[in-house]
Parts: sequence; structure tokens; C-alpha cells
Amino acid sequence: MISNNWDADFYQNKHSFVTAYGEDMVEILSPQAGEIILDLGCGSGKLCAKIADSGASIYGLDYSENM
Repeated sequence: MISNNWDADFYQNKHSFVTAYGEDMVEILSPQAGEIILDLGCGSGKLCAKIADSGASIYGLDYSENM
């Protein structure tokens, strides 16, 4: 069986480039207050937080509960 143990802090510290790449997509998405957005594979949730700052409702799902 494949283990699915992720550490969100470790991921963000060592793989923050993934979040950095996604920041341009948040700008393209241009989330607006009142919108509902689903982020599949949300990882550490940093981009979800950025989207939430816009006033949009964001639901982040990741395969790993730890993320």
C-alpha cells in the first residue's frame, strides 16, 4: 500500500515554488466576493487563503488529510 502522509509545513518550506507558480493563476481567475470556488489538490492551502482574501468562498480539497 502506498503511504499518503504529507506534512503541510514541510511541503510549503521545501516546495513553495508550487504556490508561487499558482499565484499567477489566482490573478487570472480574478476571484470576486460572492463567488464559490473549488480548489482540487489545494496542497498547503496558501492559494486558498489568497482567494479567500478576495471575499470569494473557497473550498479546498486535497487527497492528503494532512494537507
